[in-house]
Amino acid sequence: MNRANLNTLSIGIIMTMALLAAPFGMHAQSGDAKSGNTVQVGTYDVEAVFQQHPANEELNKASQSAQAQMQAAQQEGNQQKMQQLQQEFEQSRGKVVESFYQDVNAAMPVAAKAADVKLVVAEVSYAADGVETKDITSQLIAALDAPKDDAAADAAGKDQASLEVGTYDLEAVFRQHPANEELSKASQAAQAQMQAAQQEGDQQKMQQVQQEFEQTRGKVVENFYKDINKKLPSVAAAADIRVVAVEVSYAAKDVKTRDITSALIEGL
Repeated sequence: MNRANLNTLSIGIIMTMALLAAPFGMHAQSGDAKSGNTVQVGTYDVEAVFQQHPANEELNKASQSAQAQMQAAQQEGNQQKMQQLQQEFEQSRGKVVESFYQDVNAAMPVAAKAADVKLVVAEVSYAADGVETKDITSQLIAALDAPKDDAAADAAGKDQASLEVGTYDLEAVFRQHPANEELSKASQAAQAQMQAAQQEGDQQKMQQVQQEFEQTRGKVVENFYKDINKKLPSVAAAADIRVVAVEVSYAAKDVKTRDITSALIEGL
């Protein structure tokens, strides 16, 4: 048994940050903050967009090549080569994803103009009354093949009311939440059990410990988001903000952003 499973547990917190980076039980909520005129916020399915982008095929080819080389190195018992291949693939994947997001960011103004929205986020964490969400996935996919339009940023959502959106550092909030300590303890306990099972050569036990830890991690993250969902309406109302999102993908020039991380941490 190599150290792959044990190493997976040793970076449990890092993997949790990856879970936090993706939507996990975060649903737009209606609140009582001052509504004003109706505003539409664009959202999109990043996986659907990625599947239609050349980066998808590029990453698939890189993955298939890396898997073939990993299998060959594993048959040879060459752990060093396996680690090297894994690192090279992760670097390649990072470059592909970065290039994909650069293309998406460049296409956002065109997509926003086509959909007539002045704000686009991957996921809305909170929305007050009078804020509507609009799926612009199809417009974004089409915009990836369209010429860049520098004037689109000024035209998007020009007939809608001005807007201020709250953003927050999800990792910073997690570090100040009891879930962080809970996950750290679970990770330490799982690592100890994995080491004991590894010394005994009990692969079944190692797999069981890893599965149990992954289940625990999922529950901890889910409970963390439930807590955040409960706090967001009051934090947004106190700040007089109508929309909250972890990250803004696109905003027209008259859209203001405000960091509410500190207020959200204080509200926990």
